[in-house]
Formats: sequence, C-alpha cells, structure tokens
Amino acid sequence: MDALKGQGAVPISLTVVQQDSITEVITHVMAGLQNSADVQALQAICNDFQSQGASAIVLGCTELPLFLQQEHITLPLYDAVTICAKAALIWVK
Repeated sequence: MDALKGQGAVPISLTVVQQDSITEVITHVMAGLQNSADVQALQAICNDFQSQGASAIVLGCTELPLFLQQEHITLPLYDAVTICAKAALIWVK
C-alpha cells in the first residue's frame, strides 16, 4: 500500500464484511463451485469502491481473475499476477 501511496494513489481497503465475501468467493473458485452469485458479490464490492472514488480495481488474488472479467465491471480491471509476470519478462530481457 505504501508503494501506491508513494505514486499518489489512494488505495481503498476492504471492510471485514467485504473480505469475508471475497474469501467465500475464493473458496468457491478453488472448489470449482463458482457461480453468478459470486460474480454479483464481487460486482457489489467493485461498485462500492467506485462510489468511494476508485478509478480501477486490482485483483490481488490468483483465483479471482479466473472468472471475474472486464465485462463484469465498468472500472478498469487489473490482474496483479499478469502484471507481475509481464514485469518479470521485461526484467529478464
């Protein structure tokens, strides 16, 4: 979070209830049981973040990008794992 703040970004943290919801979604994905209710739960969190002024969403868990796609939300969606992989490829060149 400090690195984001150092770049002028203001991160928005999950509430305890939102974290519990995401944990449930992740558990569903790991078990192969994800469904539309899980997408709706994540959409609700993204909508809440947008109402707080968020300009993008960073998915910081490997399971979430497996089923939450850009077409599910209006804010730009970034997959932290993909970003790290691309940075590693640039670094090794």
